Amino acid sequence: MEKLAGLDAQSIAARCGLKSEGNKVFLTLLGTEYEIEVPSFERKMVSGDSTGLEQDNGVEESAEIKAAQRVDISDKDGAGSATVPSAQSLDLAQPRDPSQVLEQPRDYLADKNAQVLVLHFLTESSFAPSNGKFISFREYPSGDLYFKAFEGRCLKRLAFSYGTKIDAFVKDCEVLNAKKIKGGDAAYEIGFFPGLSLQLMIWGPDEEFPPSAQILFSDNMPISFSAEGVCGLCDVLIGALKKANK
Repeated sequence: MEKLAGLDAQSIAARCGLKSEGNKVFLTLLGTEYEIEVPSFERKMVSGDSTGLEQDNGVEESAEIKAAQRVDISDKDGAGSATVPSAQSLDLAQPRDPSQVLEQPRDYLADKNAQVLVLHFLTESSFAPSNGKFISFREYPSGDLYFKAFEGRCLKRLAFSYGTKIDAFVKDCEVLNAKKIKGGDAAYEIGFFPGLSLQLMIWGPDEEFPPSAQILFSDNMPISFSAEGVCGLCDVLIGALKKANK
């Protein structure tokens, strides 16, 4: 791949917080581990048993999330728009039943958008550990600038894919080895890349509001992905969720 030309596996691994061996880097995407050759981008699946999440119950809310009572998903000024509650408690529940872990890993890199995202991560991103907190898109650098795109591509897509299908959301998240957390009518934390996680929350419709959703990001996500880039990451994640039980 042209983007990988001139790069070596060791420098990529050091910059992105990955393991390397010879001309290969090892990357876990949604629980499936890949061995990726540099610079050819030839890849093969190694395993698919990991959640990609640390078993730690010490997740904290950011000050901004604690202060916010509701997060607007329809209109920036909130006039006549549907809103969703922000996370009031992000304490992690116990991991799901290990007996439901996939027997065979899923090849998420069969998806072209996922390939583009991984190439971007390997060639342009950096990594630093999370402080254990999560942020909303509006707290993201330039989040206000890209909020409308994020709202349409990610929040509304997630809400209207699962807002009236909470059971399907639960099943699809569990196929991706997500961890159940508190929030919404259903909420899960998903490890996307090693050390980079998202929290997805769904609210079903009621007499006043349509279905709604919230997506929070581990506080180190902006180091690896810009506001525009993380919209693409959410696209890939929601696409993988919708294919989970197919």
